[in-house]
Amino acid sequence: MLTAATLAAVIAADRAVVDETMRFLGAGAADYNLDAIEVQAMLRGRDIADMLLSVLDQMRQADAFLVMLRARGVALPENAAHFAPEPASQDTGIGQVTEGGFDLAELGRFAYNAKAFRCRILIDGQPSGSGAFVSPRLVLTAAHVIEALAPGQRLEVLAEDGDRHVARQVWHLPCHPDEHRGALPPPATADTHADAALLKILHPVGRRLAAIGLPETLDPQWTGPRHLFLVHFPQGEDTGGSPGRVLRNPGDLRLVHDIATEPGSSGGPGFDRRLRFVGLHQGRLNGGNTRRLVPLDRFVTDPDFRNQLTADRSPFALWSLDGSPDGHLVLGRSLFIDAARALALAEVPMLAGLWVRRADTGKPTGLSFTHGILTALLQGLGLEADVTLIPIEQAGGDLISTIDSLTGAAPSVAHAGMRSDETTLTASDADRASALMDRLAALAAGGRQQWLFFENPPEGLGQRAQFQLEHVIRLALRSAGVHVVLAGFETYGLVDTRFDSIADALTSTRPGLLVEILGDTPVADIRATLTEACRDTGLTWSMDVIRHEVDQALAGLPRAGDQVPTEHLDIVAGRLSAALRQRLVA
Repeated sequence: MLTAATLAAVIAADRAVVDETMRFLGAGAADYNLDAIEVQAMLRGRDIADMLLSVLDQMRQADAFLVMLRARGVALPENAAHFAPEPASQDTGIGQVTEGGFDLAELGRFAYNAKAFRCRILIDGQPSGSGAFVSPRLVLTAAHVIEALAPGQRLEVLAEDGDRHVARQVWHLPCHPDEHRGALPPPATADTHADAALLKILHPVGRRLAAIGLPETLDPQWTGPRHLFLVHFPQGEDTGGSPGRVLRNPGDLRLVHDIATEPGSSGGPGFDRRLRFVGLHQGRLNGGNTRRLVPLDRFVTDPDFRNQLTADRSPFALWSLDGSPDGHLVLGRSLFIDAARALALAEVPMLAGLWVRRADTGKPTGLSFTHGILTALLQGLGLEADVTLIPIEQAGGDLISTIDSLTGAAPSVAHAGMRSDETTLTASDADRASALMDRLAALAAGGRQQWLFFENPPEGLGQRAQFQLEHVIRLALRSAGVHVVLAGFETYGLVDTRFDSIADALTSTRPGLLVEILGDTPVADIRATLTEACRDTGLTWSMDVIRHEVDQALAGLPRAGDQVPTEHLDIVAGRLSAALRQRLVA
């Protein structure tokens, strides 16, 4: 039995975990966190542990509280082994469930995972439905959730990291008109109109948070009345999750369940007693008390669906230049990596290149390293690409000739019919730049992307080189498959349209360069790199261990709040590499 004495001990040892558990059980309500409970205890002259025990009893969540803490590695007394939801108060024709209840230890682990993979679907900032990450950047939801999306409206995914991520639909099977009226679809259309959609965001949030597994079919033994757990946001509100019953008979077009839902629940994933994904909530059946669930086997075998998943799961997670602790760790460069990936995969039409600038031009840290990051990323993505490193200090007054020689081509010349005495040097350079870009665009059209990486000129640009560079950039902005990366050049204009984020580029009507400012690095970015390293190498470090290792790597180094100065990143990278090597060779 849970006692106040036990709670006092666990609060003292793991206050943050207890607080997070209460916030989850309370579905984000203001009164259900340790600070609020402590205030109430003080006002009543009671101990915080005693007050917490009363709150849990009032919530009827003592058992769930126990197993969730146990799942986080907090030692607590044993309690009930299973939790079975109460049957629906009104008979829905589903029948009595005879299988055992949810295993509480598994449910506790699932609860934290569900909190990470679930998300809201927003249209112009308003909740439209529920969804779940199924891969790093793909969210599964019901197709009818975004049917009302009109041109000019903004589609977003609100993830558990608190950020709104601009999304676009990349696959769907529409909802049949009969289902809009609450009926079942005609049998011949149950698969072609499965009411399911995949939305894609630009950042691999699902890799950092969590994603649900997708079986290829339902368990053939999973028939009759069964337990169901639905993860959803009714009316856009955080209710945590809802247990209930579902009925499955072989060949059913849709599954019937009895969980109370509201607008905003559509697209929420449902799970069986073993917490395996079984389908998506759709809506009410014939306007009654029963609801419909689209079973997963109506859409997960669709070839285009599988192709989208395969393509998104393959993108390379760059944490080290050579994919090992011996390579240079990549810290604090998530914006550059995400933007370069989006550019390489042609996911943002108006994004034409990247510009890496220093917050402090007296520090070269990061500029030369950027070329290695880009090369490793393109190799990891498996793309055919040529990355030409162009050292400006070697260009003299003729940058175009330098690019010609480095790309292995004959010198670019003025168009036929034009004699040198009929044009100025400026006009000739503009014409040569056009010829250069035509040649690079032809190579890109043949299947090899062309990347021009311009290094920072230590002595500045001459007038002719600056004109040529501006002209090359201007032409590259509108040349498919030809991308420009600038490293430095902080004192030059060079391009009019600049983006601070990928989201800015998505909404732009003019091509431009995304600007990354190299400055202090957030500690959260360093943790994200170590998380990717663990995932890639198979290390089973928990988030607590990752936080500890990062804290150790930062020990003794100056910080500005939660920011690590750029000049100390090499030390941090070296310490983290040593920690990884020690664990991987142990």
